[in-house]
Amino acid sequence: MEELGKVFKDKRLKLGISLEEAEEETKISSNYLQAIEDGNFDRVECEVFLKGFLKVYSSYLGLDKQEILKKYEDNSIKESEEEEEEPMKLKEKLSSFADNHQNGLLTAMLFALGAVAVIIFIYFAIFIYDYLVDGASGYSPKVIERVELSIGEMSDKAEAIIEEDIEETNDYGIDLTNDEQKESPNSGEDLSYTGEVFDDTTLEIEIKSIEDSWYLVEIEGEEVFAGISREGEVRDFTGRDIRVRIGNAAGVMIIKDGQEMGPFGAKGEVVSKIFSID
Repeated sequence: MEELGKVFKDKRLKLGISLEEAEEETKISSNYLQAIEDGNFDRVECEVFLKGFLKVYSSYLGLDKQEILKKYEDNSIKESEEEEEEPMKLKEKLSSFADNHQNGLLTAMLFALGAVAVIIFIYFAIFIYDYLVDGASGYSPKVIERVELSIGEMSDKAEAIIEEDIEETNDYGIDLTNDEQKESPNSGEDLSYTGEVFDDTTLEIEIKSIEDSWYLVEIEGEEVFAGISREGEVRDFTGRDIRVRIGNAAGVMIIKDGQEMGPFGAKGEVVSKIFSID
């Protein structure tokens, strides 16, 4: 994916455009634009929004958006196949390990079972001996001491066998430790607008998500929200001039003065709406 991201970055630099300028023109957060140029496409949670960003950004830079989308899909398929191969490689190594060392493991298990049987035999033998020597009480500290000594000796021998067998497998390079869980990519900061209270000359809108949708809201030219809104979420915005850029036109409805508007287009389509009292 880094090669595809480099296409965007090289084209932007060739045109002499900064990330801030690209953000202003496309209404796509510079954080997402930077992620695209770095090839970190998983920073955008929903693939529908990502494809919408790729279309808008490629068109803005004068790139062939169809070719860009094809390269993205080809790279996605390739990465998925590579991820599926990794568990298979580990499974093959574990299977090979078991096949080549099953005799050693079986020997260790049989030895452990035999050790248990010997310990039980020793315990009863010592118990009977002490019963005859120390009297009918049948319980003597000597019994415990001798059994503990026998258990320790048997455990050391069993552990030595298992360690010797495992040391011979180091050349397989099998790492059974858990990988650290990767951090989930951020879906965008929640910048819900909580500014000053406006008077009667302002207007108020509600943005309701009927599908998971990305959108950006600007009030008086200031960005107050940019991120992914989940299905069923509703946010209120108040101001004199409200501009909304929607990354999934089919996933958002806007309520103004009790009147519902939208959806505003097809799934994945990027649209802009302006609400102003002027």
